[in-house]
Amino acid sequence: MGDEGVGAESGAGPERHGETMSGTAVEGVGQRRSAPKIIRTRDPEEASARAAGYFYPNRIDLAAPGFGMDMHVIDLGAMATALLRFDTETVYSILEREDAYHVNAGIDGAVDLRIGSKRLVADPSVGIIATPSTLSTVSGWRSGKERLLGVKFVRSALEGQLRALTGRDVEGQVRFDTQMRLDRGIGAQWIRLVQALATEAAEQAAEQGPTGWHPLLAARTSDAVMTGLLLASDHQFSDLLRREDRPVGPAAVERAVEIIQERAHEPLTVSSIAAEVGLSVRALQSGFRRAVGVTPGVYLTQVRLERAHRTLIDATRQSASATAVAAMWGFGNYGRFARKYRERYGESPAETLAGAPLIRATRIMGGLRRHDAARATSSSPETQATPPSTSA
Repeated sequence: MGDEGVGAESGAGPERHGETMSGTAVEGVGQRRSAPKIIRTRDPEEASARAAGYFYPNRIDLAAPGFGMDMHVIDLGAMATALLRFDTETVYSILEREDAYHVNAGIDGAVDLRIGSKRLVADPSVGIIATPSTLSTVSGWRSGKERLLGVKFVRSALEGQLRALTGRDVEGQVRFDTQMRLDRGIGAQWIRLVQALATEAAEQAAEQGPTGWHPLLAARTSDAVMTGLLLASDHQFSDLLRREDRPVGPAAVERAVEIIQERAHEPLTVSSIAAEVGLSVRALQSGFRRAVGVTPGVYLTQVRLERAHRTLIDATRQSASATAVAAMWGFGNYGRFARKYRERYGESPAETLAGAPLIRATRIMGGLRRHDAARATSSSPETQATPPSTSA
């Protein structure tokens, strides 16, 4: 197996017209799980094994010669996405899916799906949702240009997110409607978010190689995608999610503020904060906005931006870079971080880093002046303390 450029993995094994099955990952698959990968191969056995390494045991049936697979994948732990394309007509069957929910959407063109006895079509306007233990078969790629966007959600993570959003225990599976509209409303917002994630991950893999995501960013991204799915789709908890929450007392909001201030360096998310203060995400969002003026997510970003500013001031060019400081505080997109930083502080992160020695020297000189002034004041006759008088 050789590399096709930075971050790309390629296999040029023999093509087989027929059936390939895999239930185990090949060596190396799954390592550095958050690092985006571009996997290209013309070997059906390798294609099956690599797909299984990130998703599920599967079988690949070739309906025509000329096989090739191109898969852009990123695994964030709680969820994974893949942009999948085959060069020729292929049938891709899932053999086992015990602990995951999965959404498929056709991005360039449509693909056919069979879930149980249902025959469905995934295209840019409709996503297909599969629940744990349901097996599915995807077929298509007749033109070799269709791309399938697949999103896998670890069952415990998605149900935990639902519990955080509603404040209720989730018993049994989430009973999703099989089809979800992607051409309007929250569904359209959700698919744009996931496409942007998958596209940016592919670009990162091609340009920077297998660089893993920072845990702060991975947790927040997974939360956003899971929340979007739960809001955009229909299921037995939909009415509860859309219901207005009762007012939140100040103690819970104050505790949420403390958590953010004290643990901004941890992979906090709005969901984890809400769970810790005993509220649903919706209740915390509305209560926090009323008390603080912004949402907890915005406040967390503001605090991390402030901490990044302090880190840059205390750093040197030899000990840190502006990009590394941004990543340290969970800002994965340096361009967006730099824009927010300039809006807040009137200069770029690199300018702050370059001027850090002068800032520190100014602080030291200012401290010395204040110290000298205080000593001078305390030693002047006018400020000498008068000893208490005693009576005979």
